[in-house]
Amino acid sequence: MSLPRSSPCSWQYVWRVAQVDLHDGLESLVADYRAEALAAFTAQGTLHTVVFAVSWVVWALFLWLLLKPYVQVRGTRGRGSMGTLWTLRG
Repeated sequence: MSLPRSSPCSWQYVWRVAQVDLHDGLESLVADYRAEALAAFTAQGTLHTVVFAVSWVVWALFLWLLLKPYVQVRGTRGRGSMGTLWTLRG
């Protein structure tokens, strides 16, 4: 049993009609894909910016907590020696 053969004219008609629809369909598919990809990249960029800002805040807090005891000791020594100097003069 063989399949019936179509004439070349019928395939040309189908190709001419389907070519426009396929082209338009692919263009809309590409536009939707680009829009979704751009939205995903924008969301990732926002997330990375927030994480970067939080990491700077945590780094500054770490340095402040790391150096806080040294600053307190230096401040206490300075006040203590000035207090001693003023009591010796008075």
